[in-house]
Amino acid sequence: MSRLGIKLCCFTAALLLYCIGSPSQAFVVPIEVNYPTSTVQSVTITVPGSSLSNGPIKMLNLLINNIEYSGEVGVNVNNTGWISLNNNTASAYGPGSQYGAIGGPVTNLWLHVPLLDGSAKAGDNVVSFKFLHSDGNCSSFRVLHLRFANANGSTVVDTTTRTSDNPATWQPPLNDPTDIQAGKTLFTSGSLLFPLTTNHMKAYCGSCHASDGRDLKYFNYDNNTIIARSVFHGLSVKQGEQIASYIRSLPASEGSVNGRPWNPPFQPGPGLANVPLQEWSAGAGLTAVLANDSDELPYLFPNGITTSAVESLVTQGPNQINPRNIPTSLPLLTWNQWLPKTGPEDIVPANILSALLQRVDGYYEPIMLAATTLPTSLPPLAGASDQYFQNMMHSLGLSTPSAPWTPALAQKEYALQQWWAVRGWVMLQKEFDAHPTMPKIWPDNRLFVTSPNRGFIPLGMLTGSKLGDEFLSNAWYMLQMVTNSGGNRAQGNGPVDFNYFYGHVANLNQYGGPPQPIRLTESMITGLRNYNGSQMGLYIWMGGFRPWAEGLILRLAQPDYVPLWKDVNATTRTEILSATTAAYVLGVRRFTPEQYYSANVASPTNTPGYVYSNWISGVYEVIPVLHNLGVNGAITKALAQWAATLWPSVNWAALSGA
Repeated sequence: MSRLGIKLCCFTAALLLYCIGSPSQAFVVPIEVNYPTSTVQSVTITVPGSSLSNGPIKMLNLLINNIEYSGEVGVNVNNTGWISLNNNTASAYGPGSQYGAIGGPVTNLWLHVPLLDGSAKAGDNVVSFKFLHSDGNCSSFRVLHLRFANANGSTVVDTTTRTSDNPATWQPPLNDPTDIQAGKTLFTSGSLLFPLTTNHMKAYCGSCHASDGRDLKYFNYDNNTIIARSVFHGLSVKQGEQIASYIRSLPASEGSVNGRPWNPPFQPGPGLANVPLQEWSAGAGLTAVLANDSDELPYLFPNGITTSAVESLVTQGPNQINPRNIPTSLPLLTWNQWLPKTGPEDIVPANILSALLQRVDGYYEPIMLAATTLPTSLPPLAGASDQYFQNMMHSLGLSTPSAPWTPALAQKEYALQQWWAVRGWVMLQKEFDAHPTMPKIWPDNRLFVTSPNRGFIPLGMLTGSKLGDEFLSNAWYMLQMVTNSGGNRAQGNGPVDFNYFYGHVANLNQYGGPPQPIRLTESMITGLRNYNGSQMGLYIWMGGFRPWAEGLILRLAQPDYVPLWKDVNATTRTEILSATTAAYVLGVRRFTPEQYYSANVASPTNTPGYVYSNWISGVYEVIPVLHNLGVNGAITKALAQWAATLWPSVNWAALSGA
């Protein structure tokens, strides 16, 4: 038997207590099932006969974290046979269902699992979960919600108690200081195997995670997961226990109450801007992900969709838009999805990695220091955080539009981009620990440039589908907007290149994802806000009001974006387009035509070119579209009258709606 095979046998025997649960009528959630494959966890659910008055049990309703591919998860009810979960044996609902469901890029999935007639009944029912097989990367999944349902999906009431696991009660598996030190050594330099092989990696645990393991502490990865993952990489159970003990020994200040493996970091939601600094990275939780894009409306416009509401959102002050507090239907990436699948030591030569480390640390230290001294209303400007990285990628023949791409090459580049994002997060958390009154800000554009699209990775190379890769780009762009959208001090096209961002919201729908016009509206209002400070004049590059770029909120009615409104009722659509257009007219009237001419952003001799090729074209083409979509004629007429003062050589009055 191979060395790996011996380890697996020993692991299966030694970790029985960790991995195989005894059925009971009360259980702890999440139900966690870890490596090795064929590991089973079982719980007992008691259903009173009275609960079946609306019909027999027909399905399980599940919420599973870290379900990444077909055939990963097995479910068995009352020993009636294992159901291997895939998109034929389970039906996804909720946000993840819109991105390919099982096998798609969203790894927190709500699922309806149909059951054989009679497999579940009144009384005690044993439900078992099995880790069926690994893809070479995944080593665990978690069942966060488990209820029986009748034929129409309605929950069947049971009497079984569910208790949430409490990380505050977790203890190190080994308390001996020698074991804890051994765990630290293993985490920071221990030799690992590539999963499911006998091949040694150059990388170690701290290569992909925080170098000191604080991410495992912060996001509350439990002992069982850490031990199983250690064995997955060729270590022994004892070594896994030592690593888990080291993580448990880290200071409580490095932990989080709300951080969990299934809660996407920085997921926006009500009140997130006001949580303690240490809790910000944990996000607003998985429950903050909205079921539908339209559900965002009352959070974006709590007092109704009016011109004054838009004006308030785009004007510096207590009511200005704050993307951190506005929940969205786009589920952001879990921490597992931040972590690179391959460590940098196994991608780039040692000398390049050494230079990159120095550059990254040398880059972040001064801007982190600057962030601690700025008032909350003036966060630091974005830097060109990707320039050195891009140069390095070019030297390796990567990250260029003409690179000879393969999926393996794409995974390497993306892993390096993720590695830099993780390293930035670590430095940010350290500054939060040291300076608890500093503003909540990610002080550069690193998250934006982590997008696969910014690395020139062709669509479909990472996830196997254009939709999946476009989702990843949207998620990283949204992360940047939530963590640092410019904060009234935007510079050039950073930290968020909003023009870029808007197009990718549309692309998501183009490749089969859900239309998200309200998220697009939010991003456009945020873009307009960041170039609308009262202290700003007209500047082409160094910030300032830019109604021809980020501020061109009229794009909500451009041809690329009109299809996104298909599921929004006409009245709501018209209210949004009317309010945003009226607010735009108020904004552009702040400056005279002479000021626009002096800023070299307009000329009295400009005429419309091909559709939306420049500012005048965008305004000219959108007026009749707004009119056809029901925008009040007085608003479109006001827009045309203003345009006539700036571009007098065009017959604006001849336009429909003018």
